[in-house]
Amino acid sequence: MKDKITLGSWAGMWGDSPSVPRQLLDGADLDSLVGDHLARSRWRFSRAPGRRTRAKGFIPDVVRTLTPLLGELSERGVKVVTNGGGLNPAAAADALRAAATEAGVPLRIAHVAGDDLAARAGELRAAGARDMFTGEPLPDAVLTMNAYLGARPIAEALARGADIVVRGRSADSAVILGPLMHEFGWADTDYDLSAGSLVGHLVECSPQSLGGLFTDWEDVPGGENMGYPVVDCFPDGTATITKPAGTGGLVTPATVGEQLLYEIGDPGAHILPDVVCDWRNVTLEQDGPDVVRIAGAKGRPPTDTYKATTTVLDGFRLLFAFLVYGGDATGRARRAGEAILARAARVGAEEGAGPLTETSVEVVGSGDLTGRVHTSDEAVVKIGVRSPDANALKVLGREMASFGLVVQGMTGIAAGRP
Repeated sequence: MKDKITLGSWAGMWGDSPSVPRQLLDGADLDSLVGDHLARSRWRFSRAPGRRTRAKGFIPDVVRTLTPLLGELSERGVKVVTNGGGLNPAAAADALRAAATEAGVPLRIAHVAGDDLAARAGELRAAGARDMFTGEPLPDAVLTMNAYLGARPIAEALARGADIVVRGRSADSAVILGPLMHEFGWADTDYDLSAGSLVGHLVECSPQSLGGLFTDWEDVPGGENMGYPVVDCFPDGTATITKPAGTGGLVTPATVGEQLLYEIGDPGAHILPDVVCDWRNVTLEQDGPDVVRIAGAKGRPPTDTYKATTTVLDGFRLLFAFLVYGGDATGRARRAGEAILARAARVGAEEGAGPLTETSVEVVGSGDLTGRVHTSDEAVVKIGVRSPDANALKVLGREMASFGLVVQGMTGIAAGRP
């Protein structure tokens, strides 16, 4: 068993910068690169009818970013774990194998299956599966249904000799916990492996824990070269978090502590597939410039259920925005937004289109978002609508263009006609 494992977190979302792995490889002696690409808002890329991505179903950034690094990863023995397999981890693994073969790099690439429950939606519906927040029953027309798997399959793949492990949906922190379970020999019943889940939680969103979302944003330097997390993990569950030298960001108990509180609900019972975490007695101590030591995580046995993210086709939506400037821009912007929606509803009804079932007019700059209402001579009006009928939105997209002739001070329609 190793006495220390060093991880670099190279992706906190789909679309993260492809320059990050280079920063981490140059800035630390890594054992593993770990990437969390599957933010919830990114899960809809897959099986909507007619979408060209359906055949692949994985996040192409993973292959594009790793391909030029495969030789170095092999030479240095750096393992890679990513959930960028999305809905098709097998295809992602195949694409990486093809890239490794073309580069002449001997890498063993594994993928983890088992999270895809779409074919079992009827069975689960009959068993009473419901929305965990609203209690609504599982909808009839399910596009995707994927369970949040735990870390054990990653540890097993690494134990079988994998150099790169690609998986689909999992708990965000599991991509970090998996390598630690493998290297430190942690058993599933070592429930204080919650410490590894804590590390995973702290770095799953990458630079957020280094000041990326820090309340005291003015204290965080170097956003143009933001540092990404490097974590030294130890068998007793303690860890230190830092960043490559010369990069931006800030690593303090406050920056790390804000990420600790991010998205966890009950800090005494943060439920993950591997463990129910108790982080109420976690300590964060400054252990040097831009180094924070983490300790104190505890855990209990996991629940006997899995959470699953499920998508359904629930109609259509359209969003657009434009700028209004000059005296009382906020008032004119709001009036324009309301008039555009009224015209679209009237013309759509005349043409037999369905109704606009949900509408939103937000005047950015007037206090709509903060609640501190005021007027301004610059305002952006953001309009959003939903409808079960795509034709209703086509009418809106067509009719709004003419308002450039009747809204005083209207300019800057973002991306043109929606």
